[in-house]
Amino acid sequence: MNESPYAQAWADYRKRRKITWLVPAALLLVSLEADKLSPQAPLVLFVSSFVLYFPLNRWYEAWRCPQCGRRFVETRNAAGGSECAGCGLAKWAADHTPERAQPGATI
Repeated sequence: MNESPYAQAWADYRKRRKITWLVPAALLLVSLEADKLSPQAPLVLFVSSFVLYFPLNRWYEAWRCPQCGRRFVETRNAAGGSECAGCGLAKWAADHTPERAQPGATI
């Protein structure tokens, strides 16, 4: 299948977002039943979920905008901003869109 570079980039973005949230969430859920394995297992899994979240989140936030190459996800819009903070590319855009107009510019 011959996907566009933007489609490939958004697929990578979705993968990073899912892994960043699912891995710690899965560990938290497993920790609820882990006392059957050993008395320390719930605490180890609980702490591990938070320890893993931070490097996973850094990996997610390092994803680059397919249009401008800057970080799409920044601390101020990490909750899922709808556009690139650098160039204004809309989330899930299929191809190149004009860069955000500068103040005072005419289109």
